[in-house]
Amino acid sequence: MAWTTTTPVSIRLATRGDAPALAELVRSSVTGLAPSCYPEPHVQAWMSVLPTMEQFRQRLQESQRTTWVACCCENGDEDDDTRFTANIVGFIEFVGNKAVEQEPSISGYIDCLYVAPTHARHVVATSLWRCLKAETESWCHAYVTDASEVARPFFERQRFDIVKRQERSIQGVLIWNHRMELNIESA
Repeated sequence: MAWTTTTPVSIRLATRGDAPALAELVRSSVTGLAPSCYPEPHVQAWMSVLPTMEQFRQRLQESQRTTWVACCCENGDEDDDTRFTANIVGFIEFVGNKAVEQEPSISGYIDCLYVAPTHARHVVATSLWRCLKAETESWCHAYVTDASEVARPFFERQRFDIVKRQERSIQGVLIWNHRMELNIESA
């Protein structure tokens, strides 16, 4: 199912063929957006642990993981259905288990949300989140994520609460993010 937004963006499920674009998008997002929130040593440490193209291919095959991509073609032919396949400008990865929807406390984990620096703050992240939520809200009662300092304001605007600040060492550099949660039943 492809979602259409008010911006020239279409949301669709990712395929294994998207792996190279996802790996590149993460790299460009971290190098283009993270320096506004993290010092250079932190950005370099973060870069050292980013998923590779092959790791994305493997992730896209995991049965409990769903990835939606936002595709854009700024100068494409609007009547051409292939216009949204070449330019991935954002993606969101969700790990959840619809099979256990009887479980009243089921939650889903937003593993990744990345947007290309050229499309940051242009409704791409919001469109991805709305798609994920629409597809999962019938069975997912809480959403959890580990948001970077870059993503934290976005999740706060979506009514996620900060549960705690987390720190971890990557190549001897202490980097932080925020465990955030949105409980649908209390939101």
